[in-house]
Amino acid sequence: MSAVLHVLAASVVLVLTGCSATTADTAAPTSLPPNLAVAADVVTIHSQPFPEGPTAEWRRTDPNATEVFALLPDLLPDPLPQPPDCEFGNVITLTLTDGTAIRYGPCDRPPSIDAIRCAAYNPSGHC
Repeated sequence: MSAVLHVLAASVVLVLTGCSATTADTAAPTSLPPNLAVAADVVTIHSQPFPEGPTAEWRRTDPNATEVFALLPDLLPDPLPQPPDCEFGNVITLTLTDGTAIRYGPCDRPPSIDAIRCAAYNPSGHC
């Protein structure tokens, strides 16, 4: 092999080694730090009772979704840790324009996100 081919082969190995990723590196994030995710980026709100039950979903383009999207805080909060004994509740998933899904619940949600759950299942506004 010529010296040029040796250099090219070594360069390819270095590039491939430097670009390798583990499964964890390529998995889609499920949450973002606060102040990086904003309400304007949310395209879908999905409410799913846990472990089962009727779901509700709103898309920003739906004419009847304006009131639900208005409940989102400007800066989206971090999801809360869930207690180990969490057996039922509701999961609110916000999908952003880049496809990132932020999951809140099933047992504990920030109050601003819990207001969405409340609106979804209790139109009277009383939870």
